[in-house]
Amino acid sequence: MLGQYLYTAAMSISPDRESLLNEVYDEEHIPALKAVPGVLDVRRFRRIDPPGIWYLAVYEIASLDVPSSQGWLAARDLGRWPLEVRPFISGLQNGLYARQRDFDVGRSPAGNGEPGALLIVRGSPGDAGPQLESVVGLMRRTDGTTAAASYVEVRDGSVMIASRATNPDALRLTCASIRELLPAAITIEAYAPTGHG
Repeated sequence: MLGQYLYTAAMSISPDRESLLNEVYDEEHIPALKAVPGVLDVRRFRRIDPPGIWYLAVYEIASLDVPSSQGWLAARDLGRWPLEVRPFISGLQNGLYARQRDFDVGRSPAGNGEPGALLIVRGSPGDAGPQLESVVGLMRRTDGTTAAASYVEVRDGSVMIASRATNPDALRLTCASIRELLPAAITIEAYAPTGHG
C-alpha cells in the first residue's frame, strides 16, 4: 500500500485498553471508514522499532479531501470509538500525504511472508532531503523490500519516505543503520502488520 494519497493515524494507548482498541478498530472503525467514498484501502500496523505500544493506520485515499468529507467525519464517530476508545488514546499524530516519487527497489529476495511490513522515515525537507538517496539505498538492501516512495505532508511540508517489505526483522536492522546516518530530528520507525484490519 503505497498509494498516491495517504492519510495516517499513529497513536498509543494504555495496556489495559489495547485489546479494546484492536477490537473496536477492526470490527467497527475500519469498516465504517472503508465505506466512505474515496477510501481505497486501510492497513493497520504495530510499531516494532522502537518498541512500545504504538499503532499506525494507513488509509489509501482517492483525493486529499476525503478525510475532511462529511462521510468521513460522520463515520469516524460511529460505534464505541468516540466514547470507549478515543478518550484513552495518547500521542495521536495524523498525516495527510501526497506521493512525490516512486523508487526503484530492484528485485529483492523474497522475505518470510506478504509484503506487509512498513518502514517510515519522516522529517523536515532540510533534515531528510539531503540524505534521501542514502536512505533509499539502505531500503533497497533490506531483505524482501517490495516498494518504496517519498511523500510530502500537505499541511506542514514534512517529508516521509515509506517502504514495504516482507521481512520485519530485516526492517529493524535497517532502522538501526538509518539512525546512524540521519540527524536525531528524523523519525525512523518500523511496523509489522497487526493481523487486523
